[in-house]
Amino acid sequence: MFRQCFKPSHCLYNRSQKTAFRDKPIGHDRKDFILIAQGVPGTRKQKLKYDAWYRQKSPELHYDETFLYLPSSLKVVYDTINRGQNEWLIQGKQNFSFYRFLGLDDSGQTGMENEKNKCEINLEICSGFGQWFRERVSETPLNQNVRWIACELKFRRCVSILGRLHHYLEPNVIREIPRVICAEASFGLDNLFPDASCDNVYIRFPEPWTKAQDAHKRIISHSFGLLLAWKIKRHGTLTVTTDDPIFRDWTIQVMWQMRELWNFEGVAEEQRSAEDMIDFDETLEARDEGGFENLLRERGCTIYHLKYVRA
Repeated sequence: MFRQCFKPSHCLYNRSQKTAFRDKPIGHDRKDFILIAQGVPGTRKQKLKYDAWYRQKSPELHYDETFLYLPSSLKVVYDTINRGQNEWLIQGKQNFSFYRFLGLDDSGQTGMENEKNKCEINLEICSGFGQWFRERVSETPLNQNVRWIACELKFRRCVSILGRLHHYLEPNVIREIPRVICAEASFGLDNLFPDASCDNVYIRFPEPWTKAQDAHKRIISHSFGLLLAWKIKRHGTLTVTTDDPIFRDWTIQVMWQMRELWNFEGVAEEQRSAEDMIDFDETLEARDEGGFENLLRERGCTIYHLKYVRA
């Protein structure tokens, strides 16, 4: 009581505000997500019926023609792997077909098998808000058997990716080329992707976790490299893009331990400077579209592209 009397008023603990924030109804978050997808100027209303928080409490594999949601919170992954409470995942995988999700026939006929083998599957991990992913999809021509998949952990960012796709691309392009998966990368790859299914995998600007005590949190690890080796086709490529020298050296060191599986093609350095921003449109929407890379341009950072080929 004595300490509380001498504590400044702005430092007092506001119990009502914190409780109100933590007990915020689920529907409010869902409404916020929908407004994010509808917030781009000129977008017609998209009725996104995905409620991430509800499905984290009662796990369920949910997907439609362009979006797939796999609950991947720490509690769900721990209960599924360590406690064996994976009935929902087994049942969901029985009703799910990866190639049917990509719009390819999965009937098992010989001609359909050739169609699946000829299809080029590109996967981007750590997609963020989807600016780079949307550009790659828009550059891909139709009817070329090419698919782009964005894998992002945060549900809010996945809704942003869907909003960008619906705003900038035609409906026939959205139905054929892009797919968005909301899942933790290793958990999603292990349970959703067949072996030797991806042609190219891009990991762009993951969290570097530069401190030594946080090294176990980095996405590049020995186990994740082995998992990627299983999921990428032979002679397929893995490209890791980062602006952090510590994470760059860590990736080279970890992947060197698996040199029998991965052939290192080298590091391409890309110097960003403020001069690259001369012709950049300084409107609010353009700044939002520029994403993380334009922020690095302004700071003059060096971007490192590490390329590996599956042996």
